[in-house]
Amino acid sequence: TGQPDYAQIMITYTPDKYVVESKSMKLYLESYRDTGVFHEHLAVDIAKDFIAFVQPLSLSVLVSFNARGGISISADYHWDR
Repeated sequence: TGQPDYAQIMITYTPDKYVVESKSMKLYLESYRDTGVFHEHLAVDIAKDFIAFVQPLSLSVLVSFNARGGISISADYHWDR
């Protein structure tokens, strides 16, 4: 629709060899700023990238979008090695 969406994104992980630098994470998340993606897919997309590059032992990604049109959406993705 071209309307902005706002969300809280919570990423919880158990590191193995690598940890994520906060500035790198901020820049990565900003790459989604002008990308059209379904709310439910965002959690999966972030998780798959995180798994590929950070290789954590476990991961949880929760995205909670503000209400729009009277509906608020939260999507959750869990993964364990």
